[in-house]
Amino acid sequence: MSQLEFLHSYSDQSAQRASLIGLFQSAFGIPPEFFADLLEKGFWNPSYRPLSFFAEGNAVANISLFDFPIRLEGKTVRAAGIQSVMTHPDHRGQGLIRRLFDELFQRCEAQYELFFLYARDHEMYEKFGFRLVPQSHFCCDNITRAPDSFTPLRALNVHNAEDSRLLKNLFATRRPVSDVLGPINHSSSFFFALLADAEIEIAYLPDQAAAIAYSLQDGVLHLYDIVSQQIPSLAVILSCLPTAVERVEVYFTPDQLQTEYTALELTTDAKLMVRGSFPERLIFQPPPTAEF
Repeated sequence: MSQLEFLHSYSDQSAQRASLIGLFQSAFGIPPEFFADLLEKGFWNPSYRPLSFFAEGNAVANISLFDFPIRLEGKTVRAAGIQSVMTHPDHRGQGLIRRLFDELFQRCEAQYELFFLYARDHEMYEKFGFRLVPQSHFCCDNITRAPDSFTPLRALNVHNAEDSRLLKNLFATRRPVSDVLGPINHSSSFFFALLADAEIEIAYLPDQAAAIAYSLQDGVLHLYDIVSQQIPSLAVILSCLPTAVERVEVYFTPDQLQTEYTALELTTDAKLMVRGSFPERLIFQPPPTAEF
């Protein structure tokens, strides 16, 4: 067995970063071109800190940490997101992930109040102090458009430099989409989601200086996120759409939308887990554009 070298916080080093990107392909099948696109467009998260074992110059196991500050029940909380938990197939079964988690918490536990991660195999992470937190899904049936006339929305394209610059400027001054639980800044995850999921559309509402991530299917508006300094009401958003909407499904806690809503059980493969003090029985959902 080759000797392992531990490296951390090296994502600004091109050679080591390229090796980490290669591990993404070995572990998850994500092609290097996807990350090259993120880097070229300036969507890479500057707070992204990998903790990795290298063997003969190649990354073979990794956990990554990034800043994920949130509004939680009206208060600002120092939180971190954990992602990119992966091991090269040739190095699995050696306890490398456990060693990396031990290293991560030894270095970073005191810096954050909460740690979040999304997982399908939640039992794996329970032994590291994480627990499942149930999320909700929200729907609005009694919907009306605002009586005022607003400029129609304009479609945006993250591959367009001007549109990307507009979104980055909106993120620089945005308010969290929810005071129940809302990310304060998740621009990198937002752009990642738009590049990875072609079904999510993004549009700009000029009169509200707001961008919405959404999809329209069979008279149903699926609302995923709002990026704005002032969250527009649902009635205003509906008045900017070119077609009538019969039902709205909201994928974040809609406490800022000035509308009635019903909370439903969320069904998804990726489960949200938390380590740290978190409110019991909180009815919430972070926007899917903040998933990692």
